[in-house]
Amino acid sequence: MAWMLPAEVDRDRAAAVMERVVLAGAIVPPLWHIEVGNALIVNERRGRLTPQQVPILLRHLAALPVSIDADMAAWVWTDAVGLARTHGLSLYDATYLELARRTRLPLATFDQRLARAAAAERLDRVG
Repeated sequence: MAWMLPAEVDRDRAAAVMERVVLAGAIVPPLWHIEVGNALIVNERRGRLTPQQVPILLRHLAALPVSIDADMAAWVWTDAVGLARTHGLSLYDATYLELARRTRLPLATFDQRLARAAAAERLDRVG
């Protein structure tokens, strides 16, 4: 979301994360599409995006080399719940943390609580 709403974070950091995704790809939990769509709608309602911008951003996102983790269901009620409890995260955020931990891939986040949890789990982070 930081790439789409650069006023939220440092524009250079957001661009660097997006460049990494474009070059190396990303893997996300199955709820990613729902979260991104919801964030776009919420930001449209808040006047940060226009109704015309939303479908353009969705087309850009759809073109990214993003894979959906097919195995998440097996981990949500076990590892992700435990990570949510341990780090005081929502289960939604814990699914990203669990996926990064399981795949040993860097976690892309600008969320400070999630970044602290990643550091506590000794995971690399981008963003």
